Amino acid sequence: MSAVNTTTVVTTKQAGALIASLPKVRFHLMGEPGVGKSSVLTYVTDQLPTHNGVYVDMSTVFEGDTLMPAMDHENKVVVSYPSSRFKLHGKDRPPVAIMLDELFKSRQQIINTVHPLLESSNPRLGDLFLTDKDIVFSTGNVTTDGVGDAIKSHSRNRIVPLLVRKPTNQEWLEWALPNDIAPVMLAFANARPDMFESYLDNPDTKNTYIFNPKVQQDGFFSPRSAEIASHILKVREVLDDEQLRAGLDGAIGRSASAELMAYVQLQDELPTWEAIVASPKTAPVPTKSGACSIVVYTSISRVDEKSMDSVMIYLSKFEPEWQAVFAKQLCLTPKKQMIAFKSKLFNSWLAMNQDVLG
Repeated sequence: MSAVNTTTVVTTKQAGALIASLPKVRFHLMGEPGVGKSSVLTYVTDQLPTHNGVYVDMSTVFEGDTLMPAMDHENKVVVSYPSSRFKLHGKDRPPVAIMLDELFKSRQQIINTVHPLLESSNPRLGDLFLTDKDIVFSTGNVTTDGVGDAIKSHSRNRIVPLLVRKPTNQEWLEWALPNDIAPVMLAFANARPDMFESYLDNPDTKNTYIFNPKVQQDGFFSPRSAEIASHILKVREVLDDEQLRAGLDGAIGRSASAELMAYVQLQDELPTWEAIVASPKTAPVPTKSGACSIVVYTSISRVDEKSMDSVMIYLSKFEPEWQAVFAKQLCLTPKKQMIAFKSKLFNSWLAMNQDVLG
């Protein structure tokens, strides 16, 4: 029996907050494939809007992509010019937040060139020194993922590893709703928390949907692959069933794809968005839980000021739990909050259902 993971973990948001508050510390984010480590740069720059975000995929960097020798003819010496991608040039440049993605998958020569950035005192890239406001952090995978991360001792002593956990399905939905994820994927994620489980929490897991380094997999469900599948779902109308299934198989694996296709078939049987908005009192109401979920998340994604009252009238025919999902997610989604609060019907619903929202 393998031991269950007991290491302290953080969410991507928590990691971003920690990095933003400690510019002198070199954090190294570790997490399984597709967990959302790359999104941490956005969380950092959201908290530090004066910073330029710099994303560097270190696994694709070659010699010359970081530093180039150049002649200083005035002083008759050779200096090192950093690549412009690091945004360290310019006399009055803004501070930077540099993310060295997949740093320790790079070749050692490449790691050596950026290694001075990991210093807490006088960090530099070539001959350019960073300021006290500049931030540098790196990412990689957990060693047990088996995808080639190897950190030497002298590097390990300069960084602070942070184990980034997978989001729960509800945490992922908070990100997905304002990021234009296909409604059917939102409904699927809401219904399937098991898709967001991690092998790190149970190394002996029998969950066939998720990443497992012990098993040969053609694909698996992760926050990243769910977003990829969403792009495929958005062009559903121009794909036949075989094309759609092949794309979803490749994106999230066959096990998850088979389950998701059932939601797609449900979606095809539901009233159209246009029918709901035009005739909210007469549009048919689904009875199956999965179908209700698709309608609710479609409504959350598509509702605007013109359709808000129609949607409230239509959803009033749903069970209270689905009305609560709709209301709660609108309140949690910045782009939808103002639309909701301008609606008299929505405010009346809130006044009568405070106990449902909790």
